[in-house]
Amino acid sequence: SDYPPIGIAEGPQKDAGIADLLVRLVARHLPATNHHYQRANLKRMIAELEAGHEVCVPGLIKTEERTRSMYFTRVPMLLLTPLCLIVREKDRSLYGESDTVSLEEVIRNPALKLGLADGTSFGEPIDAIIDRYKGEKHVYLDRSSTLKRGLLLMIASKRLDYTIGYPWMVEYLAEEIEPSGQFAMLKLKESASPIIWFAACSKSEWGLLRIREIDEVLVQVRPTPEYRSIAETWMPKESLSEYRRLYDE
Repeated sequence: SDYPPIGIAEGPQKDAGIADLLVRLVARHLPATNHHYQRANLKRMIAELEAGHEVCVPGLIKTEERTRSMYFTRVPMLLLTPLCLIVREKDRSLYGESDTVSLEEVIRNPALKLGLADGTSFGEPIDAIIDRYKGEKHVYLDRSSTLKRGLLLMIASKRLDYTIGYPWMVEYLAEEIEPSGQFAMLKLKESASPIIWFAACSKSEWGLLRIREIDEVLVQVRPTPEYRSIAETWMPKESLSEYRRLYDE
C-alpha cells in the first residue's frame, strides 16, 4: 500500500518503505514461489482477502473479525511503537498539560474533530473506542485512501483537530508539510504496548500454504542484522532505543 514510510509508492524513496523491503526479504527466501507485487489501499486489500483471492498482505493487525476470513502468521512481521495522538502544536493546550492523554476522554469532546482513514484498525482497545463514536459529526472517516498525509494537511488547515498514528510516520510525512514543527504528538493511555503486525493471506488451501511458508522464513530472518536494519530504517533517533527495548522483550 501507499502508507509511508511502511509502503512508499512514489518519489525518490519509492519501494524503500519498511514493508516494501521486508516483502522482498521474505520473497528471496522463497525462490520456488512465483511472486507478483501489487499496491492497493487498505480497503481493497481487505476486500481481496475476504473474497478468497490468491493474495497475501505483509502487515495487518490481527483482529477476531479478520481471522474469520484470513490466515495470519504466528510470527510477527513487524513490531511498531505505540500509537500517539497527533494535534496542532499551537493548540496543544486544548488537551491538557500532560504529554499523555486518554482517547476515551478526548473523543467525548464534540468540539474537537477526529480524522481517520476508513477501515484502519489500531487494535484493542482503540478500535472499540472509535467504534462507539462512529457516526458522530465530530468523527470524520476518509474513505478515499489510507494516506495519512491528507489527514495531516486537514489538521494543518484546521478542518480537523487530531488523528491517531505512529510517531515515526508523522515525522516522515510532516517533513513535506510547511511550516515545519506545526504538529505535536501526545502519548495515548490506551496504547502503552507496542503494536504487532502480522502477514495475512486469504483463508484457502493456497493461503494456508503461503502462511506456513512465510512463518518459516520469518523464524529465520527476524534475528538477522538485515531484518533489524529494515525494521529500523525510518525510526526517529529519539525513538530508537525504546524500539530496540520493545523488540528485545
